[in-house]
Amino acid sequence: KWAFYYEKESYPNLPRSEIEADLAYLKTKYANEPTYAWVNGKPVMYVYNVGGSTCALVDKWTAAAKGEWYLVLKVFSGYRTCANQPDSWHQYAPANATDHQRNYSYSISPGFWRADEPSARLERDLERFKQNVRDMVASNAPWQLVTTFNEWGEGTVVESADEWGNTYLDTLHNDGQTATTPPTSDTVTVVASGDIACDPISSSFNGGNGTSSNCRQKYTAQVAAAQDPDAVLVLGDLQYETGSITNFRASYDLSWGALKNITRPTIGNHEGTGLGSGKGYCTYFGAAAHCNSSGTQDGAAFYSFDLGAWHIVVLNSNCTAAGGCGTSSPQHKWLVADLAAHSRKCTLATWHHPRFSSGGHGDHAFMAPLYAALDAAGVDVALTGHDHDLERFGPQDANGNADLQGIRQFVAGGGGKNLYSFGTVKDNSEFRAKSYGVLRLDLSSESYTWAFLSDTGATLDRGEAACS
Repeated sequence: KWAFYYEKESYPNLPRSEIEADLAYLKTKYANEPTYAWVNGKPVMYVYNVGGSTCALVDKWTAAAKGEWYLVLKVFSGYRTCANQPDSWHQYAPANATDHQRNYSYSISPGFWRADEPSARLERDLERFKQNVRDMVASNAPWQLVTTFNEWGEGTVVESADEWGNTYLDTLHNDGQTATTPPTSDTVTVVASGDIACDPISSSFNGGNGTSSNCRQKYTAQVAAAQDPDAVLVLGDLQYETGSITNFRASYDLSWGALKNITRPTIGNHEGTGLGSGKGYCTYFGAAAHCNSSGTQDGAAFYSFDLGAWHIVVLNSNCTAAGGCGTSSPQHKWLVADLAAHSRKCTLATWHHPRFSSGGHGDHAFMAPLYAALDAAGVDVALTGHDHDLERFGPQDANGNADLQGIRQFVAGGGGKNLYSFGTVKDNSEFRAKSYGVLRLDLSSESYTWAFLSDTGATLDRGEAACS
């Protein structure tokens, strides 16, 4: 990810109106690019300010940003006493080997030698730099920064060079530790969510910006992108009210469409439930949708793939269109054969209608046969949507009995459309939130971690477990 470092504040008496104009231009032109850094639902802006700054500068910047930017201002004497505060603070001190602004930032510098001075203010020392990196990581500071320039010959660079090779980059990559042989299978990061994009004619659509309580797909997409995922699993009901190609292009594509090239989709009922349905979904996602040759979901839209050390199965819970969900259905037979052919230690499945849910829609018993087949094969994790909330269950079997060797099912239906209230809390439900958000999963060779993240990026729930 990248973000701007605003240096015009070094000019004397920079007017607020000029800052506002610059921020408006930068947000429109750059901030919505998928690689731009966002924190808590806002694009990040670092600001350099001259020595001798006062709280008046903070007042000017917080007013100019209008709550639309995540501001990281440069510290000055007495900055913590200002009545108004930006989102965070940092120090700009390339001649200091380290600088720790507690609760805000930890900065390090490999060296500093101004081109117009006869000697270095801060001599390079690789072992010192390694220790500083270790200390910075151990600090758990929200912002961990390396002060480096490439426009002047100031000796702060960490990029590869004839003199030191790749050692500074390697030090950062290894968090200051001695490099070790990488594991045979790297951890991969997945973000999942369903029930996402409002109808573009909704009164809450607001040009894709939504409101404070509805149509929040823009903000969940930003949180998803901020995780830098290897894959995105969208869990059905991706486009309301009907998943036509026109609606997909006018709404979903404006937000989650930025992640389309790494998305593995699951079909939901708002994409269509009957025979001959799902054309908008099939057209929008193309080959990734795994639809039939007629461009519909009939007897199709279920598939599998491998990701890192994990095997992933995507099911179609629109049972009429899929050709059934029972034990004699083509989908069930395909699933049993697929799981038998891919006997990996860790397996994850996705579909739209949850087998178990404390939300308004509740349980879906028609998914029991497929759930039982997954359970019998030792599948570890199931991801679903349909209920517009966030819920995590403990491992259980197809009948809802607690079973440490069973499947841990998540409901991740807070993708943006709107929210539902919970009904009767079901057995083995371990976490519930009426909140927009996404589910982050880090999938390792023998285990996984999870975190529910709100539409502002706040962590609502997290944990880890070994594969069964």
